[in-house]
Amino acid sequence: MKTPFILTCSLAAGLLSAQADTYKLKNGRSFEGKIAMETEDSYILLIEIQKGVRDEITVKKSDVESILKEDKSHDAFKKILTLLPISDLLTEKDYQNLISKNLTPFLEEYPTSEHLADVKKIELRY
Repeated sequence: MKTPFILTCSLAAGLLSAQADTYKLKNGRSFEGKIAMETEDSYILLIEIQKGVRDEITVKKSDVESILKEDKSHDAFKKILTLLPISDLLTEKDYQNLISKNLTPFLEEYPTSEHLADVKKIELRY
């Protein structure tokens, strides 16, 4: 029961390097970032300008049209990816234990996750 290296790499490549909420403004601009601080009338967002370079910006709440929250399943999926590749020397009981403690909870907690198909593929391999 070996997970091909290609499957592992393709699943990992599908993840965003940094997860953030998306703030769409009324003027059409949008920012991806995390709230560093919130005041009564504004958000101070920590945004990534380029890989490894972050900055803080202040956005008035009255200028925000919508906020799209990040998908919490990304972090849970990253945890699953750390388990791959799984050793060929596990017993059947060990494989079942691995599935029941890691994959099954993900499938139950995030039934609409964009990673659902990938987790099901991993589950089928074992």
